[in-house]
Amino acid sequence: MLHLRMQPTEVTYNSLLQCLSTRKDFYQDAFNILEKMKDDGFAPDVYTLTLLLKTAGRGGDAKTGEL
Repeated sequence: MLHLRMQPTEVTYNSLLQCLSTRKDFYQDAFNILEKMKDDGFAPDVYTLTLLLKTAGRGGDAKTGEL
């Protein structure tokens, strides 16, 4: 996407997080995408946080889920 000089949107990030949330082996990648999302000026919304909770649950990280 970036190589096409297209800027990701909040929807783009949430779509990517949706995909990552289905696999526990992409746990850390999802939180890296969250940081990139925030760096690009997008605040996580309720949908984003729900996806991250799902990701934390699949990754077995109850502590992150409490945040």
